[in-house]
Amino acid sequence: HEVTIDQGKAGAEKLKAEAIVVATGSRPYRPPEITFDDRILDSDTILDLTYTPRALTIYGAGVIGCEYASIFKGLGIKVTLINHRAKLLEFLDDEIIDALGYHLREQGVVIKHGEEYERVERKGDDVYLHLKSGKVVKSDALLWANGRSGNTQDLFAFDSAIRIDHRGQLEKNENFQTAIPHIYAVGDVSGPPA
Repeated sequence: HEVTIDQGKAGAEKLKAEAIVVATGSRPYRPPEITFDDRILDSDTILDLTYTPRALTIYGAGVIGCEYASIFKGLGIKVTLINHRAKLLEFLDDEIIDALGYHLREQGVVIKHGEEYERVERKGDDVYLHLKSGKVVKSDALLWANGRSGNTQDLFAFDSAIRIDHRGQLEKNENFQTAIPHIYAVGDVSGPPA
């Protein structure tokens, strides 16, 4: 029932409450086997580009991947969008999915469905995305847009029954309660639908 807020040099403030809501948000998921740099980017670091790629591969065709595909194609960049699912944004109505796919293709985005990444390789200024199907996609930059991680590192200073999955998201029930009923998880830190 207590939250400690670290205020740096000013010390720490302790707050007590009957209920606690954890809404710490999320950050781009970064697989540990991929080395992110100026050519292998996530949805945050791509905003700091200091060059204009001629070709961009986007791995992950969720909301963020589709959004960036449209933006970069609109800037005249060759875009390949890799989707590990059978269709774009499966949680949407089929009519919307079809329209989105049509408009992205009409813009010139190459969409590859049902492809999973095997590994990423960097050679000079080129990035190679090796897929499990045996295909290799070469581009000037790779945007990894395959999910988000909850901001839960060092969140609990006690041995907790609250489960945190491999993506840092808190497990919750239909009422957004964690395993400790007076602690709730909402937003991106609670996973889908976020």
